Amino acid sequence: MAAKVIDNLADGAANADDRASRKSRLLKGPEEFREARVDWPKATKMTKTPGEIEAPKQITRAEREARRAFRQVDDATAMSEYEIAQTAFSKNRERLKAERLAREAAATPSTKAKPKAKMK
Repeated sequence: MAAKVIDNLADGAANADDRASRKSRLLKGPEEFREARVDWPKATKMTKTPGEIEAPKQITRAEREARRAFRQVDDATAMSEYEIAQTAFSKNRERLKAERLAREAAATPSTKAKPKAKMK
């Protein structure tokens, strides 16, 4: 948004390089305040040189068994939550169906005139 405003206010007599450098300085702000800007992500330093690969961490047997136990508990919890939600949905659907049928029964007259059959 600021870039568009700067483009509109730019000096038309300056060449493109000058306009670009002025725009860059305005958008970046003064050097002493650049570290304080919260809208820009902080620069991160590389901890590894390019091409360096860290070996995957080997997990112990106890960690593997703990993960398996937690996974089983999580799976059971997820399935029970799903079943509870499905049961609640079914009960609500049946309740609404019963209410609709009761409304329809109360709204329709008990004696309906049957259309007469045509004689051939």
